[in-house]
Amino acid sequence: TKAILKQHLPGGMLRFANGLKNRNLVKPQLSPELRLQMTEMYREDILSLEGLIDRDLSGWLRQREA
Repeated sequence: TKAILKQHLPGGMLRFANGLKNRNLVKPQLSPELRLQMTEMYREDILSLEGLIDRDLSGWLRQREA
């Protein structure tokens, strides 16, 4: 449906519609338990990605203060 809208609506209308759609979105907070679980689940993937892109992603692995 998005591709069809792009073909038939001017860019300004699409930006306006996306703005309306995203206006009231609230980013939910992860519980510390879920964050820890996901960090451990993806730890090896994050470490592999660090090597692939040659960037430090250690911030992704640190526990945040509550």
